[in-house]
Amino acid sequence: MKKMFFALLAVAALCTAPFAAQAEDTDVAKVKCSELLKGSAESTGMLVLWIDGYMGGMSDNTMMNSQWVDQLGTHIGKFCAANPNKTLMEAADAMPETEVSGGQDMLKITCKDFLADQSGIGPMLMWIDGYLSAKSENTVLNEEWMKKLGTHLGTYCAKNGAKTVGDALDNLPQ
Repeated sequence: MKKMFFALLAVAALCTAPFAAQAEDTDVAKVKCSELLKGSAESTGMLVLWIDGYMGGMSDNTMMNSQWVDQLGTHIGKFCAANPNKTLMEAADAMPETEVSGGQDMLKITCKDFLADQSGIGPMLMWIDGYLSAKSENTVLNEEWMKKLGTHLGTYCAKNGAKTVGDALDNLPQ
């Protein structure tokens, strides 16, 4: 369990690392497309996942579909290349309606499966943070919050393998 705790802390730190040089907090609503275009593919991918979670939270949709995320990422990349002074949120808002079925209900993933997917924990944390951010009407990506979220999910899920990520979030301390 101790190993998992430190792994989740490391993942949470990595999720916010692309913006750590700017400041502890990054308001995703204010990130310009030109900033995204200068970033690494990994940081861009993480932001697209955060935006997908945010959009899911705004529409009460807990499904994550890799086809949709790919389409969203492609759209944001093209939009930002053509509109470097616009923001990422403007790029997301300009995403055309697309019908995509299937995917994974992020809140119904069991804790056991969440912890077992070591390579997916970081992306899942970013999506979950985006989702929770929309629910709280907050667009700030905060390193300390990500650490707390990762620590809570890791601790809760290590003790409650049969419960879901949604259960863990329902027990998230304020």
